[in-house]
Amino acid sequence: MKLRQVLDATTRADRLLFLTLVALAVSGFFFAAELSPAPYSAQVDVDGKPAYRLPLGQNAIVAVNGKEGITTIEVKVRRVRIVDSPCPHKLCVKRGWISSGTLACVPNGVVVTIHGRAPGEEELDAISR
Repeated sequence: MKLRQVLDATTRADRLLFLTLVALAVSGFFFAAELSPAPYSAQVDVDGKPAYRLPLGQNAIVAVNGKEGITTIEVKVRRVRIVDSPCPHKLCVKRGWISSGTLACVPNGVVVTIHGRAPGEEELDAISR
């Protein structure tokens, strides 16, 4: 069938139904972002031991003493970055802002992990029987 034949065969109700379904599908992307849980906190570990737990809803700058010296971490608008670190290549600083995942300054032994649940809430990877 040619496009003109298809258009002639569709009714006004068919076109309205199609446009409604497309609009619902597109709006689903916007609502999914609103419904997904926001990150709750960032945990800072030094040499594998917890040093700080920073709420992501509040802006903060924290200086952490690692193996090589002081690493400066900034929290702003639910994002985290390493501002300065004594490591030689500064890869952790170049990484920039993150809103999920992990930042690590390996030479200094500082790791920043963003957690999506409140402290004390259980996080499950999977349930099996």
